[in-house]
Amino acid sequence: MKSPSQQHPPEGGAEGLVRPFLMTLGRTDSAVADLNVETMLEIAPGTSSDGLRFEMARVYDFCGTPISIAEVSARLGIPFGVSRVIAGDLIAEGRVVAHRTLGDADRADATLLTRVLEGIRRI
Repeated sequence: MKSPSQQHPPEGGAEGLVRPFLMTLGRTDSAVADLNVETMLEIAPGTSSDGLRFEMARVYDFCGTPISIAEVSARLGIPFGVSRVIAGDLIAEGRVVAHRTLGDADRADATLLTRVLEGIRRI
C-alpha cells in the first residue's frame, strides 16, 4: 500500500516539477534572434557558471562540448522554446557562443539542387 504522500502528488504537480514559465521567468522570446533547433552552443572561453540559476547552470554545463539547442532540450526534458530562451540569455551574457548553421537565405534553392542532381545522373 502506498503512503499518503505517494498517493497524492504535492499541490501544483509532480514532486520536483519546475514549470517551464518559471525557468524563463515567464518569457517566451529569446534575448537573441535566429536561434534554431540545430544551432550549436559552446561555452565562451574564460567564463564560468558562477551566479547562474539552476537551469541556466545546467545548460551552461552541457555546453562544455558543442551541443545543439535541440539536444539540450532532450537532455533536460524541457520544451525547445524554454531551451531557446535560456540559451539566448547565456549568449546575451557572453557565457555561451552560438555557432549558427546556414540560414534560409543561404541555403541552396531547389533549382540549383535539381541541376546538380541532373548533372550527377548524366555522369
